[in-house]
Amino acid sequence: MQDFFFQRVNKGVHCNQRTMTQYNNDHRYAFMTGVIRACETKMITKELVDQLIRADSLTKIVELLRNTVYQDFLGNDDASHALERVPHLRKDWLFRFLDAHAPHEELSELLRVGYDYHNIKILLKERIFEQENAAALVDMGTVNREKLMDVFTNENYETLPPFMYKGVVEAVDAYYATRHAILLDLTMDRNMFEDLLDRAKKVESRLLVEHFRMAIDLLNLQTALRAKEMSQETAIRESLFIPGGEIDLDILWALVDGGVKEVAAVAAEFGLDRISRAAAEVPANPFAIERESDNTLLDHLRPTRFLIWGVEPAFSFGFAVEMELKILGIIINCRRAGLSPEWIKKRLPEPF
Repeated sequence: MQDFFFQRVNKGVHCNQRTMTQYNNDHRYAFMTGVIRACETKMITKELVDQLIRADSLTKIVELLRNTVYQDFLGNDDASHALERVPHLRKDWLFRFLDAHAPHEELSELLRVGYDYHNIKILLKERIFEQENAAALVDMGTVNREKLMDVFTNENYETLPPFMYKGVVEAVDAYYATRHAILLDLTMDRNMFEDLLDRAKKVESRLLVEHFRMAIDLLNLQTALRAKEMSQETAIRESLFIPGGEIDLDILWALVDGGVKEVAAVAAEFGLDRISRAAAEVPANPFAIERESDNTLLDHLRPTRFLIWGVEPAFSFGFAVEMELKILGIIINCRRAGLSPEWIKKRLPEPF
């Protein structure tokens, strides 16, 4: 199997190098880009990340963040409550900013729609397994949380946006045909990325479409590394990977029976060099490939910092803010757990 696999990669079967990104050059974003450039100067730096990692208490973390844009979101509560409030307030500010100034309504949706699918997964499982988990629902999606709850209570699924409705129907059918709960997540994830690609195409930016295609490839490679046991069931195996990326599904299916070495080879062939290098850290660092997946997406967006207008800088800024919140979340949770700075660094992507 291994020799066959490497022959296919070396011959370049289905393997196309990523091409240069073209921007949509939309001058309507000129003012918004100027505001973003000012906001970027207040984002967290590598130096501050290092200080946060080494902070000896949550109070010290709050003190460090008060010298950044986060001073507007911390309030005067104790450190623990202040830090819990930050992600919601920062995201709320981000989405209101995008909604107020972006000519494309799809721009904000591209960053928010993932929360819709998160909520739908929770509500599906509540409905099927009769589990109460409303506290896990979030308010940041494109569909109001209360509206979603009403849809599931009254089974008015056809009122959902098209891709979400299709996802619910397919997920329910897949579950009751197999009784495999994991198919609820796999089916909704597949429809989420189909939805994201459709919205990205409406913005007419090649960079945004490439971003989500790359995100699909990166997620599929991570799935390939951990899917060997799940793949024994035919129904699950057929749903493991999300279509729409550059890496063909036949190569991904071959990876399930391989290992880290094979994943590294495919990543290198498709220009995902960070993933290829991170594979050398596995299994000593189980977070290496997820970390470098985040870094790969950030690398793809970094050239937009030199653009003076267009939808691309606005999307990149929104993605960078969410990634910054992920970094803060990892640091705070790891410090609460008493983990060492060295261990935290193994998990952290680089700030934008």
